[in-house]
Order: sequence, then structure tokens, then C-alpha cells
Amino acid sequence: MRERIQHPSVENQTISHIQALGIKFVAFDLDNTLVDIYPIFDTAFTDSCGLLLFGSNWDNDNPNMQESARKLKGYADSYYCELKNTRGVYAALRNEFQVNPVISPYSVQIVGTQFLRLDPNHPHLELAIARINQIYTHDVPKVFPGAIDAVEIFNRAGAETAVATHREKDWMLHTRNNSPLVGKFKSWNNFDVDIPKSVQWAGFFENKGIDPKNALIIGDNFYEDIVSPWRLGAYVVYIGNNFENLDAEIKNSSRFTQISGLIDIHEAIANMRQQIVCGGDGTLHEL
Repeated sequence: MRERIQHPSVENQTISHIQALGIKFVAFDLDNTLVDIYPIFDTAFTDSCGLLLFGSNWDNDNPNMQESARKLKGYADSYYCELKNTRGVYAALRNEFQVNPVISPYSVQIVGTQFLRLDPNHPHLELAIARINQIYTHDVPKVFPGAIDAVEIFNRAGAETAVATHREKDWMLHTRNNSPLVGKFKSWNNFDVDIPKSVQWAGFFENKGIDPKNALIIGDNFYEDIVSPWRLGAYVVYIGNNFENLDAEIKNSSRFTQISGLIDIHEAIANMRQQIVCGGDGTLHEL
């Protein structure tokens, strides 16, 4: 996908509007906002399932092996999603399995031991977990088209730019240090993975010394990235296609806009209107 080439006057208008809105701080979510993590997870889970089935004989170019691995991957994906939405199970598993403290290895462990009935020390299982852990130590997701241009627009507007991700710190730093995003942000911030991101925004703003009404938050998860910052007074940009089921109060607000990707950041900024504080109670109103 080619990045859209913007005319300098369009960028200048965007920068002027950012400044007029009073936006002084911009935080980007990382996964599926700035970088595309789906391909690396898909490949890693397929490889891991192939290693569970075939061990060191696994050949990802063999169509029969690929078919078998992808069938097993369906079970691994199900366990991953279940664990991701069950924080109590996740916390318990972190203590049980002394591996990289993230969810994905646990789903592979469970598929290997409970579905394939492999011994916990089986060499196939060791190979599979080692491969899934490469997501966090070796694999580097691609940066989405428009992402770097979007960050640089806010930098040129004089706003403080940051990454605010719900990732383990080491994994976040691995992506930062091995992608074109390195050096583009003033700060990289990882939210506590054992607590929903949605409840951590107030503390994040307070720790940063940021007034939410001067902040813009950009993310792909409506409930984790968008709702809380908006209710605290921030501007928000939702990158996603699920528009019909969104909170009507938020999606009809002038502080909210939706785009399909960061390549459309100019349109997102153009759709936003200024918010002001009226009265001594600090109540936010929108123009």
C-alpha cells in the first residue's frame, strides 16, 4: 500500500488546527495502531503448532504440514483469546509456567499438554514455546503506512508525542529499538498488563502532568483506548471499522473522530472542533 502524498499546504493547515485546538500531548497506541502485529502472530502460531506436531522435521513450505498446523492453530487461537479475556487465569498461569510472562506461550503449552497430551518436557513442546517467544525477542512488526508521517506532523506542531501501549516493557522496547519508530517519540510508556488499560488513563495523565483537555489519544481499541480518555476530556481518534455499536454520546462528539488508518490523520484533525472550559467548575464544552 502506497502512502498518500500530502500537499505542503494541507500539512500546514493540519498543524495550524492542532495548535488552535490546544493539543499539546499526543499518545498513540502501538499494536494495530502504529504497527501491524497480526502477520507475526499468525506466522508464529502456525510455526509453533507445526513444531508441536512434527518437531524439528517441521517444514513451513510443506503444504500437508501447513494444513495440519493450521488446523491445530485454530485450537491455539481459541485458547489465546480465552486467556486474554480471563485475567484471573492469566495471572495464575504466569506463576505456573516460568516462561516469557505473556499470554501466547501459555496457549501453546495448553494445546501441547492438554490437546496433544505431550509431556511438559517433550522436545516438541520446548521447540514450540521457543518459537512463540520469538515474537517478543526477534520478530518485528511492520509499521503501518502513514504512521511515521502522522507522528512527524504532531512533532512539527510542537506537541509532545508518546507511545502508550498495553504491552510488557521488554517487548515494547524490542519493537521500539528495531523499527523505524525509534527516535520518533519523546516517551514510550507501557501500561500494567495485569490491569485493564481503560482504568489506567487517569493515573497516566496525572503522572505525565498532562491536562486531558490538551491531549489527543489515538488507538484501535474503542473501550481500552478511547472511552476513558474521552470521558476525562481528551480528544480521541479511533482507528477501526466497528462504528455502528459505538457509544452514541462519544461518536457524536466533536472531540471524537474515526478513520481507517493513520494515513487519514489530516481528515481526522479536520473533523475536530475546539473544546473550552466554561465556569469555575471546570466543565468542558465543545464549540
